[in-house]
Amino acid sequence: AQGMGMGVQGGLGQQLGQPMGMLGGASQQMAFMGQQQMSAALGGYMSSRLWLEVREARGLAYSIRTDVDSFEDVALFNVCIGLKSEKAQEGVEATTQVIERLANDEEPLDEREISRAKDYLKGLHVLSYDDALSHASSVGHYLALSSDASAAKTVYTKAHFAKLIQGVTSNEIAREASLLRGRRPFVTYIAPEELKGL
Repeated sequence: AQGMGMGVQGGLGQQLGQPMGMLGGASQQMAFMGQQQMSAALGGYMSSRLWLEVREARGLAYSIRTDVDSFEDVALFNVCIGLKSEKAQEGVEATTQVIERLANDEEPLDEREISRAKDYLKGLHVLSYDDALSHASSVGHYLALSSDASAAKTVYTKAHFAKLIQGVTSNEIAREASLLRGRRPFVTYIAPEELKGL
């Protein structure tokens, strides 16, 4: 499946939730960290690239966010956009363009974007310590992607995760972004009758 999945889901009314998915590379230990930072910088918070370009600059969405599901042999990069039905097609195209420019290294993440992404992820890890299940899930996911036999003997403190996050380089993030390059999009719309033909 060499592609990006895009869809529009909608029921009554004119507001839609538009999920998009894109296959990335294998998610070994440091690749996983790079994928997380790329996703955060693109759409993890209100100063992320997709939020600023698609929502603020172009007014095509009222919300946009990203996350990544990382597995041993592949990653699934997800985007969810909330927008009006008449802007669905343009929203897909604008979002795809932002991702493609990053993947093609035409507009790589700058130091400020990467720094914000690191700070955001460090904050999430700190908050995960308030919930034992959330923290166990984070550590377990990381261990499952690790090829280092000593990883299971490591105590994963806040400082340890902060060090891992900080240690990811801009080149490693760019590599993960480049694995999205050339993913031909396929589009599926699940929407009200009035959107038929989009």
